[in-house]
Amino acid sequence: MTTPVTPQMAFTVMNWNLQNFGQYTGGINWMASTIVEAKADIVLVEEMIVNRKKSRGMPKVIIDNFPPQDQAIVLAKHLLACLNVYDNGGGWKIEHTNASCSNADRDAYLFLYRSTPKGSGNQLDVSHTAYAIPDSISVSAIGIYQEGTDGSKKRKLGFKGSRRPGGGLFALTSGTTQKTCLTFAFHALAPDRKEREIQHSIQDAIIAAGTTKKQQSADALVIGGDFNLDYVTNDSFYNHLTYDVDGGSNPQTMNVAITQNGYSSLLTKVNETHPTKPVYKTTHAYDNLLFNGVIGVMPGTTPYIRDVIGNYVQFLMSQDSSLSLLDATRQAFGKYRTQYGGCVSDHLPAVATFII
Repeated sequence: MTTPVTPQMAFTVMNWNLQNFGQYTGGINWMASTIVEAKADIVLVEEMIVNRKKSRGMPKVIIDNFPPQDQAIVLAKHLLACLNVYDNGGGWKIEHTNASCSNADRDAYLFLYRSTPKGSGNQLDVSHTAYAIPDSISVSAIGIYQEGTDGSKKRKLGFKGSRRPGGGLFALTSGTTQKTCLTFAFHALAPDRKEREIQHSIQDAIIAAGTTKKQQSADALVIGGDFNLDYVTNDSFYNHLTYDVDGGSNPQTMNVAITQNGYSSLLTKVNETHPTKPVYKTTHAYDNLLFNGVIGVMPGTTPYIRDVIGNYVQFLMSQDSSLSLLDATRQAFGKYRTQYGGCVSDHLPAVATFII
């Protein structure tokens, strides 16, 4: 009797730097619709604001004691409620870390995920493929990770007060098959630092993630992030990312999801002549997804940077039919990029569909 082959599972990950998440109240319905329209199953969010005032008197190195601010948690729950309205049956849930560093007020990580992807009315179409939608997704061990290969948090990983990666072990189940994917968010050193320092912070995050992957026996590893390092001008660095947690005997390669030359994930201003073509910053291909292990990009799909401004314009025009395209575009930029109406971000989300 032939044993049936268990199909690989397909799932979509979105990484989104939502600037100062928790300091605004506008745009949450639109954020939820954007996530659902991207058919995302797991969403990684950088820049959730934290409450360092509650931790006065504690040594700065005790970063896990800096919780997100109350209004950030309230906003996250609002986003969760909207997701469960727009995606009835998806069973959306949230988790968050505490602070990822000791010297910033906006660097906890937020995670949103569909616990019942197959129950969603907006799931990925795999009807013409050999892949399956997971029956369920769950997560454990959410936290900030900084250990080196020797297991010591004091190992000189080069963080030196900078942001650490944070995430958890996501379990994807289909029938009797379960695969685990250690999924991290990471906000690298700020772009005003020296290039080699930013590269060092990225490499250290990969070492910490790879060490945790081995410790937790995860099948795969995904790191989504605002890496603050342009992919186009640093493609050689990105395409040679490795880590080794076995003393030099088993180097592992980190693959890069989004590799289209010339892309940017940062906005600048409205194109007044052609409002459907927003102006993006050159040499700012900062946001991406890295992956390793028994995982790959789903054939027939291309990881991409999502044009949320175009999506936001359509959303605003659906709310007010009197708006012209240019006026709606100006409003979208105003609400997305500035504190007017509630700043969302200057970043665009990175999206990739994986198979495991």
